[in-house]
Amino acid sequence: MTLKRKLVFTTIVLLVSLMLAELAVRAAVTVLRRPLVYETDVELGYRLRSDLDVCRNLYGVTWCFRTDRAGRRVVPDNPSPDDATTVVLLGDSFAFGEGVNDSETVAAHLARSGFHVINLGVQGYGTNQQLMAFRRFLENEQADYSYVSALSRYFLDQPKKNAGNGQAIVAACLAAVQAEARQAGIIPKLFFHDTRQAPVIPRLFGAFEELDLPVADLTPALLAGQRRVTGPDGRHWNALGHRIVASEILASDWNAP
Repeated sequence: MTLKRKLVFTTIVLLVSLMLAELAVRAAVTVLRRPLVYETDVELGYRLRSDLDVCRNLYGVTWCFRTDRAGRRVVPDNPSPDDATTVVLLGDSFAFGEGVNDSETVAAHLARSGFHVINLGVQGYGTNQQLMAFRRFLENEQADYSYVSALSRYFLDQPKKNAGNGQAIVAACLAAVQAEARQAGIIPKLFFHDTRQAPVIPRLFGAFEELDLPVADLTPALLAGQRRVTGPDGRHWNALGHRIVASEILASDWNAP
């Protein structure tokens, strides 16, 4: 290779390296500027930080959320607990409202229907974490609550090495939520959903039946009419999905023990 060609090649390599370095710096700045959403929790593993005001981009769609002083997602237009029946919402990213704004969540729809709503949903929480969060809530809160609604989805709780036990774990945790809620004088309402209709679902409902768990399946309502009820990720509910789920919860029997 001639000296001239070597110089040209070296110049191109240098320019490419500088471009890559610039991209890396921009990416690092973006990540570093992104606020930390979670903090460590010895019992739960992690929890949402308090007083967040965050916007995220999900496959080109921007959505925003806030948390209150207790690290719970804000429920807009939430009636006072002194003037309304209170619903405590348990769950994972679906109950939390991943991908939709504060005003579009299940919790927001329930609040607009006249309930005071406390949203304990956290992204990625399995039913074991939901149970522990509910126990902590009962220990720390002094007010009286009428209902607790648990929105569950099986796959987050399945052990990787022995998936056959996953259904029993989910059922046992929901059974504990039900029992402890009733002991505290709270009416439990258990819901399940899986729009992907995984083959494991019959075994999961078999586990529910073994423990005599009255779990309502939201899947038929979500799939009815072949409407698009998921967001850009093809997994989490969009605004329509949240509205459908809230309608199904509101239509259920609120007086069932």
